[in-house]
Amino acid sequence: MRKLIVLLVVASFLGTIASAAGRDNDDAATLFNFHHMTTVTAPFTGTANPIRNLAGGGTPWQIASAKAELKSNGQFEVSVRGLTLVSTGANPVANFAVVLSCQSKDAAGAPTVVNQVVGIVPATTTGNADFAGNVALTSPCLAPIVFVGTSPTATASVRWLAISGF
Repeated sequence: MRKLIVLLVVASFLGTIASAAGRDNDDAATLFNFHHMTTVTAPFTGTANPIRNLAGGGTPWQIASAKAELKSNGQFEVSVRGLTLVSTGANPVANFAVVLSCQSKDAAGAPTVVNQVVGIVPATTTGNADFAGNVALTSPCLAPIVFVGTSPTATASVRWLAISGF
C-alpha cells in the first residue's frame, strides 16, 4: 500500500511538471485575435484607395472564413478558407502573403506605418492557406491590421485581398 501511494505521488508530480512545460507558449499573453476578415471590393480594388499604403487586388474577392492570433512572444497564426475571386470562385494566386501592419513612429518620433510581410504561404486553388510562425513585434504597434494578399515580387508589391475587420 505504501509503495502504491509513493507511486501515485511521484506520478502526480511528474504530470504537473510535464503540464507546466507544455504551457510555456500558452503563458504568452494574447495581443489580439479575430475570427473574420473582409475582402477587397470597390472602392478599394486597384491602386486608387490603398489602405496603410497597400493597394487592393484588381477585382473583388470573397472569403468563407478566417482567423488569426498574435501572442506577446511573437507567435503568430493566420488561417484563411475560401479566399477566391468573386467572378470565378477560384484562387489564381499560388502563394499568399501575410502582412502585419502597425501605426508606429520612426527614430525621430514622427508617425509612420510599418508593414511587415511576416510570411509567404502556399495557397490552394480553393483559397485555403495557413501561416504559423514568429514575428518581431514593432514597438509601438498601434491599431494592428492583418492583411492577406498576393506575394510580392521583384517588380510588384503586395496587393491585399483580405483584411482584418468587419
